[in-house]
Amino acid sequence: MKLYDHVHPVLSQCAEGLELRIVKLRYMVEKYLSTYADKVIEQQMALKRFADIGIDIYGITACLARASRSKSIGLRNCDHEVLMARTFAGLALRRIDANLQQLDEGEVVNGDLNLKEIAETVFKEGGYAAEHPLTRNW
Repeated sequence: MKLYDHVHPVLSQCAEGLELRIVKLRYMVEKYLSTYADKVIEQQMALKRFADIGIDIYGITACLARASRSKSIGLRNCDHEVLMARTFAGLALRRIDANLQQLDEGEVVNGDLNLKEIAETVFKEGGYAAEHPLTRNW
């Protein structure tokens, strides 16, 4: 995609990082679709991670576009915008990496099975399932 060609040079490293994550996302989507096919809709925790990745990709893209335009036309606070864009991109790229790693590891490794069991109990009980610790049971 050569995203670095479409942003101001001071933001090219962020654009390269974004592009790398987009490529990794594509492979992870293909892996999930080939593994689960039409049952991918049942993989709720994975779909949440995919959604979080998409949100972060959108956020990085918007920040880079704005800061790049600001720097290119020389707006008064453009250096501050570049700093904010770099900071947000760095944090978001780390979140994307964590989500991609969790998608790659699967539900057994990252605790999704525990979350499913908790959700099933809450659903079955119609709410919070624990009893108050000071309740007398004798």
